[in-house]
Amino acid sequence: MSDNDLESLKHKLEQAEASRLAQSRFLSNISHELKTPIQGVLRLLELLSASELNADQRDILLTCQNSSSRLLDLVRDILDFHKLELQQLEPDHVEFDFRDMLESTVRLFSEQASTKEIELINFVDPNLPERVVGDPIRLKQVLNNFIRNAVKFTEKGQVLVQVTLETWQHNKATALFKISDSGTGISPEIKDKLFTAMLPGGSQTGTGLGMALCKELVELMGGEIDVTSKPGEGTCFSFSLTFDTPETTEAFPKHEMNIKNGLVLASNPHLQFVVEKYLNHFGVNCTHCENSENIKELLNTEPKPDFVLINGYDLEPGLLFWLSKNSKQNILMTPFGSDLDTPYFKNLHKPIALKDLVLLAKQAQTPYNRILEKLKQLTIVKPMMNVLLIDNSEINIKLCRRLFAVNDADLQVAPTYNQASKMLKDDQYHLIIANTQINGVDKLNDIKELTAEFLETPFIGLSISHSQQEQKQASDAGLISLQENPVRFEPLLKTINSYFSE
Repeated sequence: MSDNDLESLKHKLEQAEASRLAQSRFLSNISHELKTPIQGVLRLLELLSASELNADQRDILLTCQNSSSRLLDLVRDILDFHKLELQQLEPDHVEFDFRDMLESTVRLFSEQASTKEIELINFVDPNLPERVVGDPIRLKQVLNNFIRNAVKFTEKGQVLVQVTLETWQHNKATALFKISDSGTGISPEIKDKLFTAMLPGGSQTGTGLGMALCKELVELMGGEIDVTSKPGEGTCFSFSLTFDTPETTEAFPKHEMNIKNGLVLASNPHLQFVVEKYLNHFGVNCTHCENSENIKELLNTEPKPDFVLINGYDLEPGLLFWLSKNSKQNILMTPFGSDLDTPYFKNLHKPIALKDLVLLAKQAQTPYNRILEKLKQLTIVKPMMNVLLIDNSEINIKLCRRLFAVNDADLQVAPTYNQASKMLKDDQYHLIIANTQINGVDKLNDIKELTAEFLETPFIGLSISHSQQEQKQASDAGLISLQENPVRFEPLLKTINSYFSE
């Protein structure tokens, strides 16, 4: 090969590398531009869900939340698949609420399942650690793809999501994930090509991109996917993942119950198993009822059961009125967003979250708004705070105003770092919340200058990315924490309270 040929080849390789880097930068930038407004919409919808809404309004709100979440998942899938091709994707290692992440992920699909009148059932083992260290975003992507396809290709029966503890020792816990359905199943020909990225979107498994990405992400996190399926009988995807566990984490606490016995009417055996397994964990005995006559018979015996728990699909005509006269504590399992408006029943949203079941089983109270209950618990340990928000995002300003207003804190806003510097010199602030990117421009150097000048004031950063590299850069810049952008109430309050409690 001549020198000219070598020079030409070198030039072409340099062009190819430049093109690859330009494509990577473009996808990263466009992903940031897309994810930020979508996440902003989701935060505002969550805030709206704490308002007093009628059933129709709440149903519309749920549809908006699910559609926005699906769009965000799609953006993440495309970007991550591209990163995997470039071998640029690395798993995150962050601490997160394991149970809450799992239950909220499954609940995203409650509307689709309810529309098709199929049961969407989740079982998250009470013996699992409550907090783990891993990659919650990638895990959620995998579960989203599997659950979405399971609901899509199931016309009757159920979709069952199970997460059970395999081992937990020496600060490491291994969980087994199973997503099974009673749908169309997968033919042997499709099964052989299941994780091919170019599989047509109309196949028995949904888009090939999502399935191929699931395989790559599970392997990235140290697992391997197993598939069992029979055409016409359904499909089961399973994989095991090992997580580090914080020193202080525990399994779900065994609450003291003032109830001992209950009646359960659920014709679906999987739902019945989940309810009984959860309640048995707290020492509550459950008696399975076959029908409404069975319930009436057992409620007329001594000692009377403490509560009656009924699946909404199994509620027979006349039973509602009869129970209102003969049973003091009645719980109805309803699809999320489809509450029964009656003072005689408390609504337990399906798929069931363990905390919701415990709360309803322990207390005789009216149906509650899950998000509103969360907001009521968001209390800052340091009252009358003076807080400065450095951001020009309308969404973050609205979210922070709402959060700090309910905590009697004074929030001031600086849209630029120059203005923030002037305000910090004129007034004293207990806390600074700073967006690490304003108008697409990285502001970590500006933050570093401010943290160096105002050493006694804690700074919390907001970022669209949570990579280990960015976490380290944030720490080097003097931030006590790097939070998700747009802001999320619970993690932010946890960080604030942890800092001021020391």
